[in-house]
Amino acid sequence: MAGEDLPALVGQIWPYVGSAVGAYGAAVLARAQEQAADSTVSWGQRMLRQIFGSRQQEETPPEIVELGDNPEDEDLQAALRVQIRRALGADPELAAEIRQMLREAEAPERVHVKASHGGVAVGGNVNAPFTTGANSPIDNRHIHAEIRSPAEVEARDVRPFEWPRSTVFVGRDNNLDELAEALSTAGRAAADVRPMIAQQVIYGMGGIGKSELVRQYGARYRDRYEVMVWITADTRTRILQGLAGLAETLHPPITLASDTEHAARWAARWLQMHAGWLVVLDNLEDPADAEEWLDLLTHPNGHVIITTRRDAYWAGAHVHTLDLLSREAATQLIVAVSERTDAAEIVYAEQIAHELGYLPLALEQAAAFICQERTFSLKYYLQQLHEQPNRMYTQTAFGTRAERTIARLWELHLVALQYLDRTHNLNTEHVLRIIAHLAPDNVPRVVLEHAATEEISEELRILTSYSMISRSGEGHTETVSIHRLLQAVVLLRFTYDNSCQEEAREAALYGLIDSVAGNSADDPSGWPLWKKLIPHIDALCSRFESGNEPEGLGVLLNGAGIFALRSQGHYQQAYAYATRALAIAEAILGSEHPKLTVCLGNLAETLRMLGRPAEALAMARRAMAITETVFASDHTEPVVLLLRLAAIMRDLGRPGEALPLEQRALVITEKTLGPDHPDVAGPIGNLATTLRMLGRPGDAVPLFTRALTIKEAALGLEHPSVAVCLMNLAGSLRELGRPGESVPLEERALTILEKALGPDHPDVAGCLGNMGLSLHSLGRVHEAVPLLARALATTEAALGPEHPRVALSLGNLAVSLRELGNLSEAVPLEERALSLTESALGFDHPRVAIRLGNLALTFYELGMPEKAVPLEERALAIMEAALGPSHPSVAIRLMNLAASLRDAGRPEEATPLFLRALAVSEATLGPDHPQTRAARDWLSP
Repeated sequence: MAGEDLPALVGQIWPYVGSAVGAYGAAVLARAQEQAADSTVSWGQRMLRQIFGSRQQEETPPEIVELGDNPEDEDLQAALRVQIRRALGADPELAAEIRQMLREAEAPERVHVKASHGGVAVGGNVNAPFTTGANSPIDNRHIHAEIRSPAEVEARDVRPFEWPRSTVFVGRDNNLDELAEALSTAGRAAADVRPMIAQQVIYGMGGIGKSELVRQYGARYRDRYEVMVWITADTRTRILQGLAGLAETLHPPITLASDTEHAARWAARWLQMHAGWLVVLDNLEDPADAEEWLDLLTHPNGHVIITTRRDAYWAGAHVHTLDLLSREAATQLIVAVSERTDAAEIVYAEQIAHELGYLPLALEQAAAFICQERTFSLKYYLQQLHEQPNRMYTQTAFGTRAERTIARLWELHLVALQYLDRTHNLNTEHVLRIIAHLAPDNVPRVVLEHAATEEISEELRILTSYSMISRSGEGHTETVSIHRLLQAVVLLRFTYDNSCQEEAREAALYGLIDSVAGNSADDPSGWPLWKKLIPHIDALCSRFESGNEPEGLGVLLNGAGIFALRSQGHYQQAYAYATRALAIAEAILGSEHPKLTVCLGNLAETLRMLGRPAEALAMARRAMAITETVFASDHTEPVVLLLRLAAIMRDLGRPGEALPLEQRALVITEKTLGPDHPDVAGPIGNLATTLRMLGRPGDAVPLFTRALTIKEAALGLEHPSVAVCLMNLAGSLRELGRPGESVPLEERALTILEKALGPDHPDVAGCLGNMGLSLHSLGRVHEAVPLLARALATTEAALGPEHPRVALSLGNLAVSLRELGNLSEAVPLEERALSLTESALGFDHPRVAIRLGNLALTFYELGMPEKAVPLEERALAIMEAALGPSHPSVAIRLMNLAASLRDAGRPEEATPLFLRALAVSEATLGPDHPQTRAARDWLSP
């Protein structure tokens, strides 16, 4: 039998199989066949024996045992259907035999039953010839049993109903009250209006607790009804069987003289004529299956409750939508069922509830497993959930229901999707697979449209109607979400079909790639889209086996890394993206391919931002070596790498080596693109930065101004790159002793960055720090301190407490605190800043000299010059070695060391240092610079 026919075959034999298990329970395989057994039961028993063999009860498959105990449990029914489907799929000959048995079972039959003592012996539904009289032959007359009309049969206490299965019912009191209120007032029609049945529909995804809500309602309000009946309504046949069962309960002779449909119609007429009843149609898949029966039910004092996964139009019914449990209720459920009530465990219960998506069925399954496994703590289960989510999502008590959890809950959905796809030429299952490979929440519809390469409106409509996904928004803003448990099940259940899995993964990948096409990760206009897609990129990455990824995944990760680095300031995340992207490219292209330069360059930039310049230098040099073998020395391709190398050299405290690299990059760019091209602004700004670091801020200002003009013309006034130019220009002006001109530039930069990047981005922290320094320079220290404190908090939150940029923020705040006289608060900040900088950059980096000098200055102001001198001596040695003897920063170190020596009682050593500092400052900064005036003041009597 073709695999696609199996679901239909299982559905056709299920009425027989289900009846047999219901009649015989766990003994269905072992029990001898009874002559008087219903023919449906008999055929079901024969089919089960053919599939599983005749076994003793203790050897019976657990799915049959559990269903025998709870024959109306839809989850257990689904579990047995799965096992039957697997058995038939594994043995085509067995499937053919079951098909033949089905044909025989459905064929019209002539029943020969002996009667004695004038009685009537009946087997099965009596719609075939029967015998009367002792040992009489076949007689084609039909039995004339006394069948009373529905009106003549009085109501009595009839309750073939399902009662609550869980002893713990939390988080649904409001839903229960709303249902009770709706049923207490519904159906009250005006006197001149034909009364209608009070219909309530409970809608929600599988496992949300629809059926349990109705069970709880029935238990709580059972005194309202004389007749209560529970009908599993997933097919029209099951509805017929349920109504016929009600008829048999109310009036047993009906089964002797009527077939199932006649008995069902008798029951419907009885309900029309009587009050005080409740009918539950549980798990109704298709409203059309129940429509004709609902139309027959018009008594104002009878109630129908429908539970369904389908979001469909329910004429004349009030729809109640069940949502996931609240965090508090979900936690309470886990604690109560698992019997882990220690206060210390509650935090883990909350985390498990979150991991399981607050879905009641999943929560109870997990808690039951924990309860049974007495050695399991909630903490340990949470750990297992993180390590093996798919396995743990489907784990249950004793392991006997491992196949019966969410995977089995959704089996009917999957079968339905496959059927719809076949009969309507759709790709619903494929679309579901694609969705499952992405993050569970807010998948942009545009990604799915790119992935599926065709219109998917009907597929999304079907998935929504089956509660397999939820949708929000409309048009280009529409998103799709899938419950994480369903997602795990979809991925787990489809592992048997690797080709389909691979197809879905590839489709999801190129759906993401096509979605970001034209939206550069460098361009802020594309950042909102990238931000939406990052969770889906992360999810998809986890679906690919490491070492077996396609080249397209590396391309996507490169873009994600740039976005994480430049827009979000998530450097560790960017490092993970860049590292994997490089590994993918190397595995596919080799170690020398020109495409590797992009990956190497991005990784180098990320390492640089992580404060790891030595590692960044190795990557950048490797990229440059590959580039130079492919392109001529004056080609524009190496420009980006030249600038990156120069930036790394600056970070390493080697600005002298950065200068020629940036000069070369600027010459190439201007020659190729012209002096006013937007791409020229980058090399100009980088060159200005190096000049500033070399103590030439006067030469840097016109370059920064030119770069700012180009950027504003090309990108507009509110681009983050404009903000960078503004900060660089402001810094140079501040170093030239013009902080009053710096502050408005920094204020404008801060506004741009907060709008583009958000208030918690590390670049915003950098701008806050710069503005704080300018305000400090203007003597507005009280205004500077809160800005510097915010900069520190933002940097630590974004980059972690050990990042080198945290040291910068610590140092800046300490300087202002020292200025305010809060010296005792400044010392620990400066000591921590020094430790961080040494750890990240080594003991001889120029930034270490700055940290040493600031700490020394605080000791000096505390009246402890003897502690300051060795720190200043070390700082001076580092600066001279890194920047040369004529750098303005060296002049600062000279003055500070001289002041400490003088106050330590060593004036003869101090004067030469003051004189040298004055000479360097005048030569590099001019006679009117504040630093020059300060040096002159030291020498004044």
